[in-house]
Amino acid sequence: MSSSERPSNIEAENIVLGSMLTSEDACISLINLLKPEDFVSEANSLIFKSMVNLYSSNKDINRLSLKNHLEKEDKFELIGGNAYLAQLISETTSTVNAEEYAKVVLEKSGLRSLIIASEKILNEAREGKRDIADILDFAERELFGILQKNKKDNEYVFLFDVFKRNLEEIEALRTNSADLLNLNTGFSALDNVLNGIGITDLVVIAARPGVGKTSFALSLAKNISEEYDKKTLIFNLEMTDVQLGKKFLSMGAEVPLENIKTGKLDDDEMERLIKYQDSGIAKNIAIDHNTNPTIMDIKSQCRKMKAKQGLDMIIVDYVQIMSSNSNHDNRNQEIAELTRSFKLLGREMNCPVILLSQLSRNIEARAGANKLPRLSDLKDSGAIEQDADIVMFISKDDNSSSDDPMADENRNVREIVVAKNRNGSIGNVKLKWLGKYTAFKNLAQVYQEGM
Repeated sequence: MSSSERPSNIEAENIVLGSMLTSEDACISLINLLKPEDFVSEANSLIFKSMVNLYSSNKDINRLSLKNHLEKEDKFELIGGNAYLAQLISETTSTVNAEEYAKVVLEKSGLRSLIIASEKILNEAREGKRDIADILDFAERELFGILQKNKKDNEYVFLFDVFKRNLEEIEALRTNSADLLNLNTGFSALDNVLNGIGITDLVVIAARPGVGKTSFALSLAKNISEEYDKKTLIFNLEMTDVQLGKKFLSMGAEVPLENIKTGKLDDDEMERLIKYQDSGIAKNIAIDHNTNPTIMDIKSQCRKMKAKQGLDMIIVDYVQIMSSNSNHDNRNQEIAELTRSFKLLGREMNCPVILLSQLSRNIEARAGANKLPRLSDLKDSGAIEQDADIVMFISKDDNSSSDDPMADENRNVREIVVAKNRNGSIGNVKLKWLGKYTAFKNLAQVYQEGM
């Protein structure tokens, strides 16, 4: 398809520019709605780019200022000079519907982008120089770019509407129906600190390997299923669905995981496993089969489950294993893109995203109380801390000596450090760790209030 045959509407482009030349209100309304590349006419694209530059410099946009700017750029004659600017103004009889014309321009631009991306994908498929997985990944990146380009933030909202939602939330809290607004973890001491997990929150759970971050996340899924009949979708990039199933059976039926793995079970243990397979969590918790999902894969599966069964929580284990859809100069930028994508996913699905993360090895070099994790220990990117609504660390006591009478007890405790919480307190909570079941349980312990 030649460029002249691609979707366009020159009349709409001209009216948009004419409106911006004759109305300050139209300028304010349209300047952030479009980009220079949205205009198919080269002259119109150059004019809009100059308008953006003037606007960014806090200068008025009118025929004279535009003419001066284009002349400095040596582009004035290229766009058609005074005659073309006069034509744009004369063709615009009213600016009332300027935003509707801008939407037409935006739609045509999106269609052209889709055609160009489709042609690139078609060429890749025809040439067959790369394997199908690489071509599909290329196609995904191209289409994802168009999707992101065409997403526009909602407009401003008046406090009248905000207050209405505030009062609905407060009334829900008063009538003990706050579970409509927040998701309790099932760990009472932790919920006292968090005030529950907010709907759409991005929750980061971080720990060094072997401390129990996967088990803690699975315990959250188990708790919200058993106590509140909530549904969770799990993406685990390290373990298969069969391996995760064994962990759920172990923690739920309270049968040692090692016995399940080896098959060395007595009759009572086997009976408990059979009974537990029909429990509520079997119908509430789903596991994605893909061990190397992209962010697009995750979004697709979440949308599917949301539409068919409902979705109350998403778990991703863990972020450092994932790759983004784009090329980046360094790993920090890639992790930043991923965390931002998960933040937006929670808003789209209207449910919290539990994102597991590794901690830096630097923590192991510290001694004593200094070994408690800090926000600066998050591995690979400060964006994890920035985007997260809640950051929790899991810590275990490695300092007790063998002759310490509390050593055995301390080994069966994990400290949950709430290091960041946008909507509640911070502090430390101790939970019972049942290692043979890889399970977390409530411990009668008052949390230590954060400083």
